[in-house]
Amino acid sequence: MVPVIAATDYTCADGAKISAVYSEGEPSQATVTVDGKTVTLTQVISASGVRYADETEGSELVWWTKGNDGTLYIKKAGDENIVHGDCVTK
Repeated sequence: MVPVIAATDYTCADGAKISAVYSEGEPSQATVTVDGKTVTLTQVISASGVRYADETEGSELVWWTKGNDGTLYIKKAGDENIVHGDCVTK
């Protein structure tokens, strides 16, 4: 069992609610629940903030956080399409 280090709820500019449970380990993970779906993402290199990603079928789901803010986006063929942006903790 991987130890949970934090559980945080976010509200996005479009009204979406995102719940993220952060776990330590090698590498660290974030289990993100949004729009009725839950996915576990693995921490990847980030120039700023903390980024978690999961590559599936040629696209990459990314949860990027910095301070109290977060953005969920899909990266495919070099393009980044925001799913839910301007998400902030309560």
